[in-house]
Amino acid sequence: MAQGLRTSPYIGLRRFGEEDSAYFFGRDDQIKALAKKLQDTRFIAIVGSSGCGKSSLVQAGLVPLLKTNRFGLARDSWSVISMQPRFHPLTSLAEALMSVTTDPQAGSVLELSKALAHGDSGVVIEHLKRAGKPKERENLLLVVDQFEEIFRFRQRTTDASRRDESREESANFVSLLLDLLKCNVPIYVVVTMRSEFIGACDTFLDLPEALNRGQFLVPRLTRHELRDAIEGPPGLWEIDLDHKEHTLVDRMLNDSAVLRINNYAVGESTESADDLPLLEHALMRTWESWWQAHDIDRERMNVGEAAGGDAVTEVAHGLQFDQQRLLITKVKAISERLPITVENYESAGGVNHSLTMHAREALHDAEGALPGRGTELVRRIFQTLTDTDAAGLRIRRPAQVKDLVAIVGGLGLGEVKLVLGPFVRRDRSFVLASGPLDDPETSVDICHESLIRRWEDLEQWSRQEAESVSLYRELVKAAAEHQRKQVGY
Repeated sequence: MAQGLRTSPYIGLRRFGEEDSAYFFGRDDQIKALAKKLQDTRFIAIVGSSGCGKSSLVQAGLVPLLKTNRFGLARDSWSVISMQPRFHPLTSLAEALMSVTTDPQAGSVLELSKALAHGDSGVVIEHLKRAGKPKERENLLLVVDQFEEIFRFRQRTTDASRRDESREESANFVSLLLDLLKCNVPIYVVVTMRSEFIGACDTFLDLPEALNRGQFLVPRLTRHELRDAIEGPPGLWEIDLDHKEHTLVDRMLNDSAVLRINNYAVGESTESADDLPLLEHALMRTWESWWQAHDIDRERMNVGEAAGGDAVTEVAHGLQFDQQRLLITKVKAISERLPITVENYESAGGVNHSLTMHAREALHDAEGALPGRGTELVRRIFQTLTDTDAAGLRIRRPAQVKDLVAIVGGLGLGEVKLVLGPFVRRDRSFVLASGPLDDPETSVDICHESLIRRWEDLEQWSRQEAESVSLYRELVKAAAEHQRKQVGY
């Protein structure tokens, strides 16, 4: 089957991207409100709990809407630059800016990040000008996803000098963003941020004022909107998920509601909303369970051959090409004879268990790739890729492959590829990689923090790692206190 063909209307745990916008349902009112606010302020801070869909709302909602120019914001078209602050926000911004230019005189990422260190927006404007951005009658949107990463300096508690340097870099980054809004160039800024970091924003000059003007708190989806998010994607394929009944969809909605209520009942943090990503993952797994239960052989459909060979096709922005349309037609015919059922949903593990079941399949594959070592190496890698923030919440900690090799004992480049490969596969996407897994410079990151909290094995591993770090810090503190007493002051 041709590469790039969409074989499921659901995407699972990964965030929605612009290419998934046609399948992004249930957020129409929120998307329109965002576009209106951007028109009024040029700066929006999209705030909400972890797992509420902030990133997807921007990439699959706001960005596609802006590009249709239905709101007529100043000019005719939009160019978008996206980034995440990571550990070094100015370096990350420099990388994002360098990605839009082919000018050989533009210099290197290192040179640009040093130039940005003074928080001067003129450096950004000059770089964009040399890159031909924005073009005539074009707006430029800078998206800063996971803006809360600028507060990582608060976690550098054992190294005061590095903490101060990191704080200064974050301050310069914020100053630069806010300064961009004052220039005459049509630049708009959208940031996404977890709600528990709102109070910390007073660390930076003028940021609270900007937040007050441009804050958008992501609302919870209503039951009607959730139903739209469940039924809408297969509806594009003219597939009735409930086959003229409401048993399956109501079961999913009820399970999702019970999950959220139970989280509050047992005292889980209100700073996370895992019911939405868990529901999306369960939908994908239910589809796959139905597909496997009826032995729907993707290759046996001969979709690529019937469509004329190697054309890569997909449903996006209202465009349907021959291959995708043929596959949809065949899947629709099968669903009319063999509808998706509650049994498919239950065999996939439902909202509560599908994620752990799916992750354990990947873990099993990793162990098979390196018998006797795979599981242990996966545990160490994922412990390296998780952290605990200043609020005590477990978060992602991106790392390069070379860092994993250095930190995790007994791990080489070949082993990284073998044990992480099962987690990077697109039908799982538990781990995101910026390049080949055997490339030392490739960045590796957990796809979503709900994986840390809801994959039972990883939740246990990350808790153990947090306890070890806490013990280490206590030992360092005790050693320092002992040293102080020894010298007599």
